[in-house]
Amino acid sequence: MKQGVLVINYKLFDKIDNTSAYSDAYKQKLKDTYLWFKEHGYEFTEHGLNRVISPKRGKREFSKEDVLSILEKPVNYLQGNNKKIKFYDGFSVIQATDTGEVISFVDNNYKTSENWRERNDG
Repeated sequence: MKQGVLVINYKLFDKIDNTSAYSDAYKQKLKDTYLWFKEHGYEFTEHGLNRVISPKRGKREFSKEDVLSILEKPVNYLQGNNKKIKFYDGFSVIQATDTGEVISFVDNNYKTSENWRERNDG
């Protein structure tokens, strides 16, 4: 765990708490997942947390540690001007360029998106 004060995104927690579609157990799971990644130095949006907890596509199992492993790797794709993609082992972590927040996590079944371009640093 990184040293220092853990600054919690209370606005995000408030949004989670006020989402009637979530059960109390699911709300707690979202917050616990947020805190786990925050302790490792990563911020998530509500959508990003939902995709880690209950992905929309893909059948492969993964853990928080698997997601963290991808987060610790370099950005290898870009989408538009505002998204950084870390695509490894068929999974993609999508981060906002300006804030670094994880905005989504997708099981791409080992395929890149046609909207991505390879990062070329020169």
